[in-house]
Amino acid sequence: MSAMKPLNKSLYFLFATGIALYLSLAVIYGSNTQAAEALKTGKQVYDLGCAACHATGVLQAPKLGTKSDWIAREQQGFEILANHAINGFKNMPAKGGNPAFKNEEIKFAISYMLSQSGFEKHANKTGE
Repeated sequence: MSAMKPLNKSLYFLFATGIALYLSLAVIYGSNTQAAEALKTGKQVYDLGCAACHATGVLQAPKLGTKSDWIAREQQGFEILANHAINGFKNMPAKGGNPAFKNEEIKFAISYMLSQSGFEKHANKTGE
């Protein structure tokens, strides 16, 4: 086997360095992008926003875990509940007052609250 020429060694080094840099940047920026795009679970959204009212029932908010507070609302249908939560309804501001929540996260939170209040059919829709 012949020895590599100096120019070939330089090109090989530049190529290898470029690949290493590309992979490093892909790991750094790829993971940050995935983290930024990751959706919060229903429990996380509840804890960060919904609990302020739904833990105690302030302003007539249906309380988490109290099925009787949720029966009439659940019977309206999930899409109506989602519309009210996303756009605001009566005393509840749009997205619970946090416009940073994504619509899908709000839907996860609704499913979480319903499942924790005795409506088991929503338990697998909480983003957990």
